[in-house]
Amino acid sequence: MAVLRQHPDGLTIPEIRRALLRAGRPGVLERDIQEIVRLPDFRQLPGGRIILREMEPDDAEETGELEPARPDRPYAEHPSTLRELPALDAYVVFDVETNGLDPAGADFFQLSAIKVENGRPTAARDWYARVDTRLITRALRVKLHFDELGLEGKIQRAGLQAEALAAFCAFAGDLPLVAHNGTFDIQFLRKHDPELPNPLVDSLELLCLAFPAEPSHSLERLAQRFGLVPDGSRWTEVLALDAALGISAGLGVEPGALFHSAIFDCLVLHLLFQEALAKLRRLNPALKAQMRRLCPGLGDLVGAPDAPATPPGSLGELITLRDWQAEASSERRDPAASGGSPLSPLPRVGEGRGGQGERGE
Repeated sequence: MAVLRQHPDGLTIPEIRRALLRAGRPGVLERDIQEIVRLPDFRQLPGGRIILREMEPDDAEETGELEPARPDRPYAEHPSTLRELPALDAYVVFDVETNGLDPAGADFFQLSAIKVENGRPTAARDWYARVDTRLITRALRVKLHFDELGLEGKIQRAGLQAEALAAFCAFAGDLPLVAHNGTFDIQFLRKHDPELPNPLVDSLELLCLAFPAEPSHSLERLAQRFGLVPDGSRWTEVLALDAALGISAGLGVEPGALFHSAIFDCLVLHLLFQEALAKLRRLNPALKAQMRRLCPGLGDLVGAPDAPATPPGSLGELITLRDWQAEASSERRDPAASGGSPLSPLPRVGEGRGGQGERGE
């Protein structure tokens, strides 16, 4: 919001991204911004510029310059995919790379997928499709290892998106599809098959539910958080899956040349998805029962007991609540007891007394 307050006339999404980079926040990607600006605090002007609603001109509605007001139910267009959660004994993780953010004028040029059965990846595939590669920025080319993977040639030799999607559908069968920020990615698939029948599970929702205190739920930040990056504590798990599926060997490149590519994003997402499921399954049974009350399929997935007939009397019945007032009072009286000074801040949620956060379980 601070960036937009400095630009009352608004910025486009790429301009917001560049402003954040200059401000030292490289982890916020364009697709993250795309989701953020859907919130009621923002408004999109003709031409794609984004402004804060608090900075709208007083006569904006009369001049007709701005788009119509947002609906009362801003999420009705993309309801939670957890509400009708399918069984996930087997599913397909997928990711797309596109030459733009709007399916109306952009398309996918890479579609990658990993099939998971009983919690284990069993097959991986990549498909390519022709697009106007002039729209692909140099930064994205570097990030996706265009030169190392010869993507320009693969895209130019590829067929149409409908052909790639048909091959993907044959690979996936009737299995559920799992993608990070999947309500965005699925638009590019449904552009070519509006009747695509596979249920979608947006892993962004599940990861937010499992790790609500994380400062960012972008795939890149979560991969860093859980060590699923080169030189990270769990990079060997990514390499083991890569070797088992023959991904980098099949492409004739080193695994490091695939980091950030669509197929490696699928690998990392699979590990994060399993991490989230494990965390949710360890939650207090009373809390999981309330999940079942809201989403029966989610209750099945996390092993929740039946929801009681009456709701809980307090939040303390579901989660452990800390007595912040007592802790603050105690530390003011005896700062040495907490290992800090009289001005030491209280530990953040999820941190121990020594100030080291939990590993996210």
